Order: sequence, then C-alpha cells, then structure tokens
Amino acid sequence: MKNARVSIIIPVYNAEKHIVGCLDSIFAQTYDNFEVIAVNDGSTDETGSILEEYSKKHYGLIIKTQANQGISGARNSGLAMASGEFVMFVDNDDTIDKDYVDKFTKFAMNGNADIIYGNGYKELYINKKNRTMRKYIRNPQWLFVPPWQKIYRRDFLVKNKLRFLETKLGEDNYFNIVSLSFAKKIEIIDYVGYNHLYRDDSVSNAARNKLNDKVIVHVCENIINDLNREFLDKFPGEIAYYIYKTALYNSLHSGGSYDGFERIKKLLRTNGLRKIKVISGENFRIRCIVEVLMLLDRISLIKFFLGGVRIWIKYFISKQ
Repeated sequence: MKNARVSIIIPVYNAEKHIVGCLDSIFAQTYDNFEVIAVNDGSTDETGSILEEYSKKHYGLIIKTQANQGISGARNSGLAMASGEFVMFVDNDDTIDKDYVDKFTKFAMNGNADIIYGNGYKELYINKKNRTMRKYIRNPQWLFVPPWQKIYRRDFLVKNKLRFLETKLGEDNYFNIVSLSFAKKIEIIDYVGYNHLYRDDSVSNAARNKLNDKVIVHVCENIINDLNREFLDKFPGEIAYYIYKTALYNSLHSGGSYDGFERIKKLLRTNGLRKIKVISGENFRIRCIVEVLMLLDRISLIKFFLGGVRIWIKYFISKQ
C-alpha cells in the first residue's frame, strides 16, 4: 500500500530560536510522504529569513507569509493550503520523535477513523529546572485539547467545515470538542512521540494573561452554537462539564470576573445543560479543584475565589 500524503501545519510567530529544531525533527521522519506548511504569521524577528533559507534545502517546505492573525488564523491558513489525505499540527517551538508521522499515519491508513489521538506527550519545562515530564492522558478525546499528538482525516475537516475559532485564547478548547462532535469514528493509540516545550514567556501564556470575560464567553458561546446537535443530546453532562471547566480555567488564569462566569452559567442553563457530569479519566487534582469550586458555587462563595484566591489555584493546577 502506498503511503498516504500528510500535511503538517506549523503556525509560526517570532520563532527564530526554535523553528530550526522543530523543522529538523520533522524532516528527520522515517515516513517519506508529507508536506510541511509553515505559516509565518507576521513575525518581527528573523523567522522569515530562517524559513526561506531552510526551504532551499528542503523541497517539501511550503511557506506562507501573512499579516499577524494569531495562531488560529495561521492554522486556518495552513488548512486552506493542505493537500494531504491526513492533517497534523506541530507548534513552532516543539519537536516530534522520528517515528511520529509514521506511527499515526500507518494506523490511520489501516482504519477509517476521522481522528486518531495519542494517549500522552512529553513536556519539556524551560525557565524552571529544565526538566522533562512524560504525561499520559486517559480519555484524550475529551481531556486533551491541543490539536497536536493527533491526526485528522482532511476530507472529514473539509466536509464539516471545521476551522479554528479566531480568538486570543481558547481556540484549542473550541476546535477539539467541535471536531470530536462531528467524528463518526475515533481511535486512541498507545504512543507518546510529541515533545512540547513549555516556556513561561510563550505566546499562549502571554495571551492568557490578557484574557477577559468577553473572550471567555465568546469561546463558550461558539462551542455550544457549533457542536453537532446529536452529540450535544448524547453527552449533555460531559459537555456542561467541559464548558464549565473551560470557563473556570480561563477565569482563574486570567482577569476573568464573576460576572463573566455567571454569563456562562446562564448560557448552560439556556441550552438545557443544567446537570454537570465529570468526564471519566479526569486528572485527580483538576477534578478536585472543579468539584470544590462547584460546591462553592452552590453555596454562593465562588465569587470570593474568582476574585481573591486565583494565585493559589493557578499554582495547584500547574503542578498536575
């Protein structure tokens, strides 16, 4: 069987320190039929020049340069250019093991799943103690929101018009649950081959600090509006939990207020999502935090936590 073509999409922004390592790991793959689409999203450093030089040595690198649109806009541009049967995403400061594309693609070719999820990843911490932690995830289709460590069938994405929500943050929460809701079949493989670089000064962490109620509510509204209705009817409790946790997490990590949180609770009630069901496999610490905050919400003390004890909760979550 001929190897299917894979489109690997990299949103790139001011990545002069890391993009070469990222690309090197991709072009060192044992799999031989792929294209790499690097979307230079308005970088202001030497990223553009580095990409151009790299493309002279690697024919499979396609570069698109655009005005800054954010990571969602960059990923959507990459999706519009993709020609492969399958699509994968890699962030510009991350790397993948040499058998990464082969593992996912061969598995995908032997079945008919719309999305295939890996059950973990490796996180490399920078600015702390330069340590590496291997993280395994139960129920990754629900509990792992980034688009990497996954492979998507491109015709599935096109048919269902699946795109990233163009917002400051929360785009992964949106894309993960909405794409899952339309998938006819999913698979989970026992494989960890993605190396995620965690930096305190990363774009996502910087963006999170600028979040506000408007952004958080916008993400949650779009999740509910764009979900497959059959999926919503089948998993109302899990979806309520997913949105509730998304709202809590982003409020605790940003400037979100109690008023914004109340708007999201009203959104859940309006859509008949009154009963919250904790998703199976949830991280123990995260589950404890969410359940404690749900209890505080029921006894009208959540406002105190959202307003004054955010730092402690952020520390606790960061240790998961």
